[in-house]
Amino acid sequence: MYEITWGGFALIEFLLAEQKNIGTKYKTCLDIGCGDGVHGDIMKHTGLKVTGVDKYSDKADYNMDFMSYTKARHMNFDVVFCSHVIEHQRNVGEFLDRIYDVLSDDGVLIISAPNHPAETLIEGHINSFIFPLFLQQMIHAGFDCKSGKYLSLIENSFIVSKAKDFKLEERSENGYQWTDKHQNRSPIDLNNSSIDNSKTILYNCNHVLPNGTIKSSETFYDMIISMPRWNFQCTI
Repeated sequence: MYEITWGGFALIEFLLAEQKNIGTKYKTCLDIGCGDGVHGDIMKHTGLKVTGVDKYSDKADYNMDFMSYTKARHMNFDVVFCSHVIEHQRNVGEFLDRIYDVLSDDGVLIISAPNHPAETLIEGHINSFIFPLFLQQMIHAGFDCKSGKYLSLIENSFIVSKAKDFKLEERSENGYQWTDKHQNRSPIDLNNSSIDNSKTILYNCNHVLPNGTIKSSETFYDMIISMPRWNFQCTI
């Protein structure tokens, strides 16, 4: 049994949805902010070759800040996993740019952040990732959220790939306006209005819900994942 707290719902969804592609299309993974390595252990169990980087963990393959991990600039990973790290970044745009650069052209980013109200004050959480802000950060960074997946439960998560129309020159642009390219990456119509997240669930894994137990129709990995904090357990 693997016991985790954050980032589990998106990871489970990816592993179930892509089980036929793991080991073929998806072989390598970079785990950013890997902590004690439990997410990486889960992904290794499925056949992924995982590299962990974490500034605060001596269990990481690279005990350093991801933004200082210069070796990654010359590597392309098929999967980048990033659980509850982005809310701690002072320069969110640069952080997402670096992720984009280390992700292979056909790779997948699995990224999660807290779903706290914008006015919530939590030590170390220096950015808010309520859905409207998180979505805009992702599409401006060049990720195709329209063709990806969005999960909103106890945390906000995206499972996305690179947008085919993104050009690096966009990084010199400001965020003042939405254009056709931004709309093409968005799963909702971009307009100046409030969003009722309870009615704007773009992709909600019905089989991944708190306070329950799921068991896939087939056991692909012979693995149990438990999230005691949320009274949740699943077999995949």
